[in-house]
Amino acid sequence: MRTTLVILVAIAAVAMALTACVPLASAQSAGERVVWECDDPAGDDHGPGSYTYPTNPSFAPYAGHFDIVRFRVTADERHVHFDTTLNRLVNTWNAPEGFSHQLIEILIDTEPGAGDVNVASRGANVRFDRRWAPDVFIRVLAWGGSSVTVGDRSLGISAVALPNTTTVRASVPIELVGAPAEDWRYYVLVSSQDGYGPEDHRPVTQRGGPWVFGGGSDSGMCPYVIDLLAPAASAAANPQYSQLKSWSDADRRLAVLVPANVFDARSDWAPIAGWIALGAAVVAGGAAYLARRRARRRKES
Repeated sequence: MRTTLVILVAIAAVAMALTACVPLASAQSAGERVVWECDDPAGDDHGPGSYTYPTNPSFAPYAGHFDIVRFRVTADERHVHFDTTLNRLVNTWNAPEGFSHQLIEILIDTEPGAGDVNVASRGANVRFDRRWAPDVFIRVLAWGGSSVTVGDRSLGISAVALPNTTTVRASVPIELVGAPAEDWRYYVLVSSQDGYGPEDHRPVTQRGGPWVFGGGSDSGMCPYVIDLLAPAASAAANPQYSQLKSWSDADRRLAVLVPANVFDARSDWAPIAGWIALGAAVVAGGAAYLARRRARRRKES
């Protein structure tokens, strides 16, 4: 029976990993077509695992403000909507958008070979895998600073905190980015907005302080990303940490990131999850049958 339990736990873990990110091209949500959605582990707003929050009371309780827990892409006839749900969303400095701590960057590879791997090398301090170089760059921040850049064209966009939620929505005209396709690849980064920092990013240093994060480096090479959309089956296997640890002071190398959905199949995972659940039931039933046979043999002997 112990072996059976191990098998069932393994099957459940696989099912969770497969269903963490789900392409839902046919789903509907309040008149919007749900294109893709993905969960992210809670409590990992520590960059590569070592970052600590600024010590100023504005950042209390020193957790959750930059912690992605879910990301969703929907579309209607006029806009593509990008919803980033955070663990905590408070408007400490009363920005008109309803949020003021976060700087959210959404980068999309919509056309192979058309993107720029260095688009966030200043500011977020990261680069992107050249196989999925992003060609759409969306910046979401308070006080009217949100924008989308496609090629040499930039446009201001709407970004607001949705009422009674911890979700920030950015809406981009569909005529600029095109209708979302299942093969789009998404990067979602959350940093802390700082109007005095590089490209509005709050720096990360080695020791930290009232207005800067700690646990990084004073060289300016470490990522200024506090959380990254990187689904994982368990906290022990969180790919966010390995990606954000890939920078090097000695080699003057920035961290290199991959899209959150790069390993997704281009089909709905729901049927696969169903087969996994069926397999688990078969295994459980078979184990029960074998246990009864063993018990019967013991009695007969």
